Parts: sequence; structure tokens; C-alpha cells
Amino acid sequence: MSRLAAPAVEMFASVQGEGPWVGMPQLFLRLAGCDLDCLYCDTGDAHRAPAECIIHQADGDTDRLTNPLSVEDTATALNGLLSCGPQIHSLAITGGEPLLHPQFVAALASEMSNCGLQIYLETAGHLPDALAEVIAHVHTIAGDIKLPSTMSKPVPAEQMRRFWQVARDAHCFAKIVVTDRVTVSEMQQVCGELGAAIEGLDVVLQPVTATGPVEPPDFP
Repeated sequence: MSRLAAPAVEMFASVQGEGPWVGMPQLFLRLAGCDLDCLYCDTGDAHRAPAECIIHQADGDTDRLTNPLSVEDTATALNGLLSCGPQIHSLAITGGEPLLHPQFVAALASEMSNCGLQIYLETAGHLPDALAEVIAHVHTIAGDIKLPSTMSKPVPAEQMRRFWQVARDAHCFAKIVVTDRVTVSEMQQVCGELGAAIEGLDVVLQPVTATGPVEPPDFP
């Protein structure tokens, strides 16, 4: 039995709302903890580990598990949610930043793959060494390209470049969140710095949902 554990915020069944997999029925596991400060963050409650993880059931009821969760307890709870719909396609592991818990993610991904689910990893795209620990167990990587104008502290381009060099060993795509502060020249500069690491990569431009001081772009 694994002794690995990680803090989680919530689990639920829903449909993917972003990127090429939009509309795909998925289970979602939101892990706690994040080392970035995105100006547009809409999951601030995931920055710190709550005392309990909430499991949202299909009938509206909720169950709770005390943090941190073991791999076994997490897998059991997720398997219980499979009854929410016979067409569940995959498990989305998101956060927070799930790659802060690479050994846990790798073990859980392996366990849930054995249940017939594909593993869809959502990450900020800045932790290449952690990604290398989990990539063999992940089917699809949805990673961000963080533009400086959307961050309190910019992510170094070299860090992102190394991440995408690793990610290319799996099916992956990139997401760029676009706010009213983002310019075409900024996107061109950052993508140019990443160079061959993202050459030929599918990139999704995601207009931000207004939150706090951040506004969506004013498209002509």
C-alpha cells in the first residue's frame, strides 16, 4: 500500500470547459497548493490546503475526506464518481498546481489508468523536472504559456522552454490566457523565446473571465 498523500480541494464529475477537449465528460480532481500568483486566478481557494476535500456527488450531496489524501482513498472516491455517468472519458488532474505533488500524481494516474480512464493533466507549464516524473503515466498535458503581463512575478522563459521540451513526449497542447493587458507583440516575443520547444504545438487562446482587476480583451 502506498504511503503517498497530497492535499485536495474537491472532486466532481463534469465536462471539460476549455481547449480541444471542451465538452468531454470527465472526473475532476483539484489538488491544493500553488507556487505562482496569476493575476487572473479563479481558483484562489486551491492555493492553501483545506482541512477537508469535498466530494460532490451527482445527487447534490457532498462527502468529505480529511487532508492529506492517500492514493488509495483518492482512487476509491473517484471510482465512486464513475457512476455519475456511463460516458466518463478521463480524469482531469488540476489545481492549484498538481505538479507540486509529482509522486502522488504519478501513482494515482497509474491506478486510474487501470480503471480504463485516460489521464488529462492541467498544469501551469513551469515545472519540467516534476513533469518528467509523471509523464509516463499521463495521456494528455494541458499546459499554460504564462505571459508576463498576466503574472505578479513572470515565469522565466527558460523554465517554460524546458517544460515544453519534456511535454512533447506526450500528447499536449498549450493555453495562453489573454487579458486586456496582453498585446500581440508580447505573445510573439514569448513564443519566439520558447522557439523550437513549441514549434507545431496546438495553442489555444483563452480570453480571461473578468476577475478582480483583470478584464477580458476588447476584440475589434
